[in-house]
Amino acid sequence: MVSATKTKLLEPVKLNENFYTLFKLVITMLGYKHPCKYCNQLIPPNSNVCPFCGRVNPLGPYRCPKCRAPTETTWKACSRCGLALEITCPSCKRITFFADYCQHCDAPLWIECKNCHTVQPITSKKCVNCGKKL
Repeated sequence: MVSATKTKLLEPVKLNENFYTLFKLVITMLGYKHPCKYCNQLIPPNSNVCPFCGRVNPLGPYRCPKCRAPTETTWKACSRCGLALEITCPSCKRITFFADYCQHCDAPLWIECKNCHTVQPITSKKCVNCGKKL
């Protein structure tokens, strides 16, 4: 014979409809699409490029161009390698956070090696792949 307390534990729980809608939304966002950090459009979780705005690295935190440690836009230097995170944009000549794009003119903050065509952040005067002058 089943006791009254055990019967109540086995009954389905009735959830508030608002809670269920919110829960469904959170599960959908966590399990499938995430917002692009540049344009806020929902994109697949494994995206390397945002299909809406075309920018690279649209997911997750900003990362140090040198050591790839997570960074924040208010930091002056990387907490792991010490790289200065405030640089002068080569396009608009204004001080910007060293991410993938300038905060002021949206110009990319990377350079392509003319010798081997490796795309890399503007961190040194030599290519990280072939060693030739950039």
